[in-house]
Amino acid sequence: MSALITAIVFAAVMSAYTFLGRSLIRLGNADSLESGVRRTLYYFGQDAAAATAVTTANASQLVLSLPSGTVKYTYDSVGQTLTRYSPSSSSTGLALLSGVTSFTFDYYQSDQTTATVAAQVKLVDLVATSVRGVAAGGAQSHFTFASPRMMLRNKPYLQ
Repeated sequence: MSALITAIVFAAVMSAYTFLGRSLIRLGNADSLESGVRRTLYYFGQDAAAATAVTTANASQLVLSLPSGTVKYTYDSVGQTLTRYSPSSSSTGLALLSGVTSFTFDYYQSDQTTATVAAQVKLVDLVATSVRGVAAGGAQSHFTFASPRMMLRNKPYLQ
């Protein structure tokens, strides 16, 4: 009888331990995802505010002209990364987000209508979903975010 009670208590302790372990891993993954998103939005906001022109504007790449040089944001769907290339890191780039399963830039004119060519772009936002962890182990975290529309403040309004 005591062996049965010991086995039940042991099974309860092990299931609680497993549950807590997975929860803590998911919590760490979520924290890492949020940190990456905050870093991405910081760089993106700074660059958008300083941009004087948009050179390239498509769903997976944005090239901005800044007074300090050219900054390029590129989404690699195969490597699932969003990378920022700046004049100081032009060869290697800064990996802002990894594990990005979906990503798009949205472009707008000054009257809030969709911009179809780079010269019309006055507002930009980005929408992405990033994933960390292993689904089979039950410790995977998903994070979907959309940035606010960032106005290219140094670009002439009617350009």
